Amino acid sequence: MADEKPAEDVKLVEPDFSSLDEEQESPKASSTKEETKTETKVEKETKKEPEAETKEEAKAEPEVKETEEEAEKPIEETKPLGKGEERKTQLNTEIRDLVAQRNALRTEIEKVNSETYQPASEKELAEQVNPETGGTYSAIEAKVEAMRQASELRDYNDRVTEAQLTIESEANRVLNDFPIFNPDAKDFDKELSDEAAELLNANLIKDPNTGQIIGSTVMPYQLYKTLARASGISAAKGQIKGQEDTEKMLANADAGGSSSPPAKEKDPLMDILKNWDEN
Repeated sequence: MADEKPAEDVKLVEPDFSSLDEEQESPKASSTKEETKTETKVEKETKKEPEAETKEEAKAEPEVKETEEEAEKPIEETKPLGKGEERKTQLNTEIRDLVAQRNALRTEIEKVNSETYQPASEKELAEQVNPETGGTYSAIEAKVEAMRQASELRDYNDRVTEAQLTIESEANRVLNDFPIFNPDAKDFDKELSDEAAELLNANLIKDPNTGQIIGSTVMPYQLYKTLARASGISAAKGQIKGQEDTEKMLANADAGGSSSPPAKEKDPLMDILKNWDEN
């Protein structure tokens, strides 16, 4: 018994169940974490949506404000145009009308001239003799000559268009400035107007091939102005002659009287016209 050793203190080791607990708790923890993440995502998205809506509303608000401000602005009254503006508008209208008239007239003139005057093509010229060289046109010479003839016809159409527009414009001025040639005026003189028309027609220059008016030796306004002045002088002379005859009759009637008629002052216009006749 003496040889027996004293019993050592035996320490009890408690089993470690933490691993088991972790294994059992890990699925729950992971699922909980995933749920937490999902909830966080949803919360973020939910937070973002109102922010986006707020931004869109913020963008839309200025437009609404601008519209409201525009609606609140007083409507500006249209001021009547001044004389300068009215004349400017009138001139612009006249210019547009003149351009339209010129274009229409040019189209008509081009159509008439195209039936009579036709520039030669390069192919046609290649078979013709060049009067400058004595030989047939080369390719370059034919091209240059075809361009020259086409350009010449365009220039001719332009000149005819301008001439006819000028004559028509002057004819309209005659009707406005000299009522004796205007059938709608109360002072219209048909006999004189017919004579003036014949005289103008004799002064017109016409294309012998197409019969179109291409100019005038005396422009219409100058011709009619001269006739109107002559007519006015003739009327004044007739009036003076009638006045003289009346005065003579009165003088003869009063010749047997004791008192002579008082002397009348001389009319300067009568003196001028008398001198005109004498000269």
